[in-house]
Amino acid sequence: MEGDIEITRADGRTATLAWPGRTDRMVALHRRDIPELLAEELRRLDPDEVYAETLHYADTHPAVVLEEEDADEELAEELGDELDDELSDE
Repeated sequence: MEGDIEITRADGRTATLAWPGRTDRMVALHRRDIPELLAEELRRLDPDEVYAETLHYADTHPAVVLEEEDADEELAEELGDELDDELSDE
């Protein structure tokens, strides 16, 4: 039989499992606390490579302070070109 399987929790301890073509049944569902849920999520995190590359770039390239507003666009272009060159080398 086709259809959706549904789990409905009316209270914090039990739930109703509804499966097409079968009799609904009550099942015990332990409600987990927040530290347990967070620990599970943190175990599944993959490394954020883009963030790591950004931090590395920021750490190895000194900050530039602009003195004139007109230089903003020119500097942005130069920095963008430099970053493009570095990324294409990898």
